Amino acid sequence: MTRKFSLVAFTSIFFVSLILILVIARDVVWLAEIERSGMSVSQAQLSVIHEVLFIMAVLLMAIVNLIISYSKNLKLLFQNETNVLEKVSQGDLSRLVPVATNDEFGFIAGHTNAMIEGLRHRTQLITALKLAEEVQQNLLPSEPPALPGFDIAGTSKYCDETGGDYYDYFTFSNGHLRIVVADASGHGVGAAMLMTTFRALLRQRATMGGDIARIISDVNRELARDVEGSGRFMTVFFLEIEPENHTLNWVRAGHEPAILYNTREDSFLELTGEGMALGVVEHLEFQKYTHHGWTPDSIIVVGTDGIRESQNEDGEMFGPDRFRAAIRRHAIKPAAEIQTRIIEELEIFQGETSQEDDITLVVVKLL
Repeated sequence: MTRKFSLVAFTSIFFVSLILILVIARDVVWLAEIERSGMSVSQAQLSVIHEVLFIMAVLLMAIVNLIISYSKNLKLLFQNETNVLEKVSQGDLSRLVPVATNDEFGFIAGHTNAMIEGLRHRTQLITALKLAEEVQQNLLPSEPPALPGFDIAGTSKYCDETGGDYYDYFTFSNGHLRIVVADASGHGVGAAMLMTTFRALLRQRATMGGDIARIISDVNRELARDVEGSGRFMTVFFLEIEPENHTLNWVRAGHEPAILYNTREDSFLELTGEGMALGVVEHLEFQKYTHHGWTPDSIIVVGTDGIRESQNEDGEMFGPDRFRAAIRRHAIKPAAEIQTRIIEELEIFQGETSQEDDITLVVVKLL
């Protein structure tokens, strides 16, 4: 654009100077012949002045016309750019800026169009992620099962639109309850796909019945084949509650231990045990662990590592001590309120720090 302006200016100056030089040269010759024509000097001067003014007026009009025409073109380019950008600011990405020149305006228009195309692609991704978020939320239980002797609440809070945490319930006619809490490595779309695969495998295998250790071993075998070479894995805590004899059975596959809180004795017991995460070794047999006896109103809390590993602005982790203290403070409340209060305390602890991992929490009060 600068080169064009410079070219127009130099060209105009050149032609104006050339025309004036030719006119002056012609008038000098003409003035030299005044005496022979009998015209007075004053008349000759007036004629020269009229001639120069006429030529200057014509040149000025031509230059003004050139400037007006060029400004109209610039105005049109600016309007095209601003009109499209106004539409973009309102969320309308259907229009692009016409690339009519090969100068700075064309350069700006090209980059604006590239930006709009990028926004279109981003909008499509966000729409797809929102759909994936809706689908994944529908994969989680809409409400806990209503079983005599149990007060249950569960929730998952993802740090992205989609996540890798998963929880579910399996109820039986004999009153037994099975609860699974799982956490896929990483978070986002990749973790969500692994979570969905695990859910399908577990639900299919769970309908066939059998011991919980056998179920997890079979699911691991199929999952390991699917994720082989990807480096992805799934930690799982699978809990079985037998209310008639106050027995807890569980399988721990690389997951955070569940917590059993005895409200009457104010004591905590971690449901630990050995077990590698699913998807790492194909042929792996998992072990079932058992705990007999609990007092009424005892609380079982199963969560993912996103709770204990959440950090505040000083880089300090929430940790197991704060987790247990929160359970103790709200133990007399219903399961849903215990769950809500723990999440609230976790959010207060985090402060302005963004959530970096998915959080899942299941609370079961044994009535």
